[in-house]
Amino acid sequence: MGTIHDDPQANRVVKAGFSPSLLATVWVVLMLVGNIAGKADDPGLNLLGLLVSFPSFLLFLPVQNYINSVNEARSPNSPYTGWSPGQYACLAVGILIWLVMLAAILSAP
Repeated sequence: MGTIHDDPQANRVVKAGFSPSLLATVWVVLMLVGNIAGKADDPGLNLLGLLVSFPSFLLFLPVQNYINSVNEARSPNSPYTGWSPGQYACLAVGILIWLVMLAAILSAP
């Protein structure tokens, strides 16, 4: 995140408006708390661990929005080309992995 924030070429196009150290620190804290709570024997603490760590991906959204704004400013009228076969393959593999994980979770005693 720091490399993206401090990129001189991107900052000439659009100034970065997020704090990489704050986002990274909050992400690490959420993941630590979630993982520690997830290892507890109490089902309530397990659920708390899941609820704390699951939305941690939202901390990457400001960085992604910044990247999108830089790309939009550099080439505002670039045509949308659609998905490549490789992207479809990755999507299919990802869905398969999620289904296997879901089946394993639901079949656990």
